[in-house]
Amino acid sequence: MGSKDNKPDGAELRRRAEQAAAESADQTPAKFDTLSKEETRSIIHELRVHQIELEMQNEELRRAQEELATSRARYLDLYDLAPVGYCTLSEKGLILEANLTLAGLLGKVRSELIKQPITRFILPEDQDIYYLHRKRLFETGEPQTCEMRMLNADGSALWAMLKATAEHDAAGAPGCRVVINDVSERKSLEEERIKSQHLESIGFLAGGIAHDFNNILTGVTANLSIAKMELEENRDPTESIIDALKASDRARILTRQLLTFASGGAPVKELTSIGDLITETVDFVKRGSKVKCDLVISDELSAVNVDPGQINQVINNIVINAIQAMPEGGNVLVEARNEKIKQGNTLNLPGGDFIKIAISDNGPGISPKIISQIFTPYFTTKQKGSGLGLATSYTIVKRHGGNLTVYSELGKGCSFTIYLPADKSVKVGAPKPKKSIVKGKGSILLMDDQEVIIRTTSRALIKLGYEVESAFDGAQAIEKYKARLQAGNPFDVVIMDLTVPGGMGGQETIKEMKKIDPDVKAIVASGYSEDPVLANFEEYGFMGMVAKPFRLEELSQTLASILVS
Repeated sequence: MGSKDNKPDGAELRRRAEQAAAESADQTPAKFDTLSKEETRSIIHELRVHQIELEMQNEELRRAQEELATSRARYLDLYDLAPVGYCTLSEKGLILEANLTLAGLLGKVRSELIKQPITRFILPEDQDIYYLHRKRLFETGEPQTCEMRMLNADGSALWAMLKATAEHDAAGAPGCRVVINDVSERKSLEEERIKSQHLESIGFLAGGIAHDFNNILTGVTANLSIAKMELEENRDPTESIIDALKASDRARILTRQLLTFASGGAPVKELTSIGDLITETVDFVKRGSKVKCDLVISDELSAVNVDPGQINQVINNIVINAIQAMPEGGNVLVEARNEKIKQGNTLNLPGGDFIKIAISDNGPGISPKIISQIFTPYFTTKQKGSGLGLATSYTIVKRHGGNLTVYSELGKGCSFTIYLPADKSVKVGAPKPKKSIVKGKGSILLMDDQEVIIRTTSRALIKLGYEVESAFDGAQAIEKYKARLQAGNPFDVVIMDLTVPGGMGGQETIKEMKKIDPDVKAIVASGYSEDPVLANFEEYGFMGMVAKPFRLEELSQTLASILVS
């Protein structure tokens, strides 16, 4: 009787074998019945030789099996104890095999890895790197290498280099073999080297800034000294004062450029005619150079809601770079037009209406080796460059919801393209009139922690026609405001410094004042011109803002607009 899977058992096999032997014996040729003793001995000898040969072959086979087992054990030792991690993945990324080294790298036992998706052990932020790596491997069939961060059992991350080779298993299913190497130490050394380079660059940058500020301060102090002498001699000091103010404006532009790059604050936007801004910026920058600048600006150009000072920096930086690339002269073409961007574009922009500004030159161009680095902070090929110009420009454009791209061929020039969101809901009217000083009447509470600011601003406000009281921090300002409010003689406007080291600043102070008087009228002032409170002052309870250093014209017009509201 066979077993339940229809295979014969041992007794059945024995019965069949005996039956076959009996049948075979019945079929033995008659000549074997008449064999001589010699012939029988010869046959028996041959049978013994065959038996010995079979025994020897069995011994060789046994030895080969032992050697194979030894070799397999040696291979497994080498596989498990290799200095790098090894694993085999299915097409879908499941771990089919893994060595002990990989388990150790990830702080797991081997059984915790098998049949798990490898993405479970990759940092979420780096999983896109893995998916792209796997996609390329199966699409091209060529070995692929990438670096990403993998997760240890304790939650820490390690940098790993993955080298993958495509293969098929015995059943023909696709998969891959992966070598995983811990490169955390190398990455750490690279980061330290980059930090060191940045520190060197910052030292160089600080020296350049100090040089620029010393030049600017010379223009301020020298002109003010001359103005003082002219007053003493009863001569008109207007020209010297104007030059001092111009030097101060250069200082303000420099500090705003640094703050824009360093602080990450939001731009202070206003509706702007980008065509006028481009024209004014290019006309100013090209003065004194050998370069010809051509402007092609569409008459139908839409308005933009931008920070004019910041966008001025962007255009200024790019045009200056073009001019410096052509010291013997050349041509710069600046074009601006409306552009409709479709969804799913390669610029990483949302679909919609944009202004496209293209700034092209016919200079030497940029080497393909460095073009990917030109927006990197502190990267520069100039002996006297800070490496902040293009990095700052890129940051500014991105914060405005746009994009900045570059294209270049060696010997054929370079082209930068700026995309800024257009505002088609309104039209830009006539150019804004020049800001002038507006006098007024009313009582002002001025809060600032710097005595020189309080003294200077108070004098300016008194000149404008206002009555002024001062406070050095928010607590003192609240006390004074409350006292005047209870006396029935409240302040008309409060001007608050945003930041008061060791004390209550403007953002906290306005919250408390609103509790006392919901109708308080307040202006926020700050030297951090990129602070989001300045960009969105109304959301924080203020009615206006001024960025330090401010001109008297700006302060007077802001006060006037609030007092008439």
